Amino acid sequence: MQATTFLRIKCASRAPVTAMAMRRAFHDAWSLIAARYGGDPTAVESARLRLAECVHRATSDASMDASEIKRKALDMLVIIENT
Repeated sequence: MQATTFLRIKCASRAPVTAMAMRRAFHDAWSLIAARYGGDPTAVESARLRLAECVHRATSDASMDASEIKRKALDMLVIIENT
């Protein structure tokens, strides 16, 4: 599954404001880390999917802003990639 598809599915069950924050957090986080994954399309999409999963897990039902979701998702991603 592609990261954008995964994120679209997960955003569908959230309030519109939360879904927008999730999408923004994903795009902001990816722009910070994309260069680390080089040009291999398989590695890039795998990393994007892991990030999308982290964004989903980092989002609570309480209203959160994109920067908070991004920070939590990047923290989770670091932990996942270092284990």
